[in-house]
Order: sequence, then structure tokens, then C-alpha cells
Amino acid sequence: MAMNSPDPGIFRWAWALCQFRDAPPICGQLSVLRLVEQHPEDAAHWLLLAQVQPVRAPLALQGVLQASAFSSFPSLTPWVESALPADLAPYLRMNLLGQSMRWGQASEAVMNAGSVAVARDCLAADADRSACLRLADVLDSRAPDLLGLHLAGRIGEVHGWQPQRIEALRGQLERLQQASDIGPVDASPWSCANVERNRRFLRDRAAYGEVEALHRLAAASAPAAAPR
Repeated sequence: MAMNSPDPGIFRWAWALCQFRDAPPICGQLSVLRLVEQHPEDAAHWLLLAQVQPVRAPLALQGVLQASAFSSFPSLTPWVESALPADLAPYLRMNLLGQSMRWGQASEAVMNAGSVAVARDCLAADADRSACLRLADVLDSRAPDLLGLHLAGRIGEVHGWQPQRIEALRGQLERLQQASDIGPVDASPWSCANVERNRRFLRDRAAYGEVEALHRLAAASAPAAAPR
């Protein structure tokens, strides 16, 4: 299916599945280089190339800088949720959705490794400052995951970002991390409020990526302003 589908998301899922032990021989026919040639507009594809072929990290860096999109890894969560019966017990629903998210997180690790490969040279003070600052800007403004923001800050610090910008990014990372650690809405983990909040977060993560989903979770969890 991935060999003939025009959908790059299908390719990325197939490629991730092929990384497991006992993958079928046809997996050897999947070409990440062909993916970036067919869909160079997505920075995520270039990060995948950098992970698969680290020697091409400089090429991947240029691809990331020229890309017009930066997608998160396709998530199984919406597909799983759409297939679940409406009357399924809440704890079973959340367990299945959680399993699908954890599988997705394992797949996202592939793209994260590509991010590290592309950013590695930029963590050296003698790297191409102009290209590295552009990479930091791309990661800061468009990366769908927390690792991208973290790498943006490290690169920016090495290559001369203003202290105010570095502190602002650190503050954002801290707030997003705090959002990910927010506890249950109430004492019962399977209450309607908790189940709905968790479902909303999983849907947001699937649709928008980790960073935007955490922003939305933080906003929804913030205490309401006192009436004037």
C-alpha cells in the first residue's frame, strides 16, 4: 500500500512498522530518499532522512530550511477512536486510546532522532551561523514537539540569541512541561470530566502535534479569572 499511495503519511506509518523485528522483506523497498524527492515541502520528511542516513544530515538541514510545512507524525488515535463503540466503558476507551498514543510516541522517536541529527552540527560554535540561526527559528516557530523547542533554544544560545529570547523559550518549555504533569480534574480517574479532558488532549495531539496540544491543555486547565 505504501509503495503506491500518494499519501506520505501512509509511507511514514509503513516505514515505522518496518523498524520492528521480523519486518517483511518488502520493507527493504521503502525509500526515504524517494519520499523527500516526492514531498520535499514537509520538514518532517527531511528529519526522517537524517535519521535513516545521518551522512545526509547537511542535505536534510537545507531541506528543513526550505520546507513550507512541518507536520507531526501521523497518529493512529483518531482511527482507533472512530472504530470504538459509543457505549464502550470509559476505562477501556482510555486504555485503548492510550495504547495508540504510546505506539505513536514510539514512532515520533524516529523523527526526534532526525531532529538531533540535523541539529548536531549546529551545537558547535564553528558551524554555519546563518544556517543554524535559521534552523533555530524554524524549530522555535514550527516544530510540533517539545524536543524541537529544546533544540531551538540550545542552538540559539550557541549562536547568539538575545538572553530575553532564550529565557522566554525556557519559560514556554517549563509551562508546557507543567501542563503535561497536570493531575486529574477530580479524584476519580474515570470520571466524565477526566475522560473527556484526556480524550480532548489525545485528539489535539493527533491533529496539531505535542506543542499545540499542550498549549490547549494548559489553557483549559488554567483557573478562570475572577469576575470584576
